[in-house]
Amino acid sequence: MSITVLLWPSTRALAYLEQFKSQGIQPTEILFLDTGYRVPSELIKEANAWNYKRYIDFSIDPLEQATDVLGRSPVILKSDNINSASVCEAIQSVGGEFVFYTGGGIVGADLINSGKKFIHVHPGIIPARRGSTCFYYSLLEDYSVGATAFVMDENLDTGAIILKRNFRPNYQIADRQKLFLDYVLDNYLRATMVPDVLTQISMPSKRERWAKPVCTEPPYFRIHPVLRGLAAKKLNALYVPELPEGLHEID
Repeated sequence: MSITVLLWPSTRALAYLEQFKSQGIQPTEILFLDTGYRVPSELIKEANAWNYKRYIDFSIDPLEQATDVLGRSPVILKSDNINSASVCEAIQSVGGEFVFYTGGGIVGADLINSGKKFIHVHPGIIPARRGSTCFYYSLLEDYSVGATAFVMDENLDTGAIILKRNFRPNYQIADRQKLFLDYVLDNYLRATMVPDVLTQISMPSKRERWAKPVCTEPPYFRIHPVLRGLAAKKLNALYVPELPEGLHEID
């Protein structure tokens, strides 16, 4: 498949790479930004205590995982800025039309207008939930978590939609699992979209149906810590022991 991965080392990138590996999908290239990132030690400790490896393996070094997925060493860029000149030059030098974005901040106009299509997976159903930490708001409002894959443009979460899916989560977490929602649920939700998104990209007939959403409501802002706690409590309150743990797709 002709797709480049713009890899900003992070736990989200690890989740995405696991999907590429498990599906046997080899990107054309991986552009790896050498930021010096290390998985937070408190996350490693919590992951070991609660067996987060069944969702995402946080113990793997991002560069090691990228090399494994690609089958060779990726292109390493000595930059901690996705909009730097070196990143822009690297993006323009690779073949193919699509670039899979793994995070790293707001993508600037130079990249958006580089002739490549940047694919982003957002943790919310667009256009209803644009902006920051949207899965928290959907948990509180209607006990769902959704994700939308789209082609990025210069505005916030307004690009042509590739695919969107909505889920009912079924998890029970302890008070000590402080990092589960941000590092496990958010990343795992986004990563589940990867196989279907890549299938869509590979089919020209599907691409013809991608369309920009009509966005009339303002985006959400980063959620307050108090509301984060309420979302965790709601997750536990609506846990159904008779159902398998995980994300259950809904209409």
